[in-house]
Amino acid sequence: MAALEDAWRCAQVSPCARVYRMLTSETPVSLAELVDAAVAAGITKDKAPALMGRLALDHYVMQMPDGSYDFQFPILRRWWRLKRGL
Repeated sequence: MAALEDAWRCAQVSPCARVYRMLTSETPVSLAELVDAAVAAGITKDKAPALMGRLALDHYVMQMPDGSYDFQFPILRRWWRLKRGL
């Protein structure tokens, strides 16, 4: 649950919103793309992998065999987009 709370807090900040917008796309996103977006938005390079790891541990997202990340359940992706206006 802590990962979700961190994610909500992060999603309310516009730089984080950019990262979450990428994550809620219909296709999996590589960790490198997420980190690059986070850095471009002014977030330190170490926060994106740590947050993705926590979200994966809480089963919100999963790491695909190729190392990319995607929401584990499509309904969570849709809910996330609707709730956050992404």
